[in-house]
Parts: sequence; structure tokens; C-alpha cells
Amino acid sequence: MGPDFLLTRQRLSFFPQVIEMSFTRGNTKLSDAGRLTEMAIDQVLSDPENWPRDLGGSVNTDEFGHRVCAAVGKLARASVVRF
Repeated sequence: MGPDFLLTRQRLSFFPQVIEMSFTRGNTKLSDAGRLTEMAIDQVLSDPENWPRDLGGSVNTDEFGHRVCAAVGKLARASVVRF
């Protein structure tokens, strides 16, 4: 994966900070949601067909967001954690 992929991961690097903040505040649902979102983003980006244009793909930002949301939904339905 090229430098654009790493740049996108850097843009998304705030999720671990959100997860950490939720632990210090005792909000486990927020930390679970953050982990789920991270997993969904990784899952979507693992397939080059889903890459947005800034990563060399053909998907626009809106479609990329929809794909991440769909992946979050699938992961949440498969999760033992209830939100």
C-alpha cells in the first residue's frame, strides 16, 4: 500500500484517542463504537475496489462513507456488544 493509504490512516488516527478518552470517562459503549468503526474502516480499505479517489481508487467520498457505514452496521449486528 502506498503513501496515500498511510495518509488516510493518519487522518483516521484520532479514533484511538476517542477510545482512550472513553476509557478514562468510563464510557464503554463509546469505546466499543470506536473500535467497531476502526474495524469497519480497515475492512473497507482492505479492498482496492472501495478506495476513494485520494487513494487512487474511483469511489467518491460520499460512497466511501456509505460503505464504511454499511460495514459498521454488519459488524454491529454480528457483535455481542449491544449499542
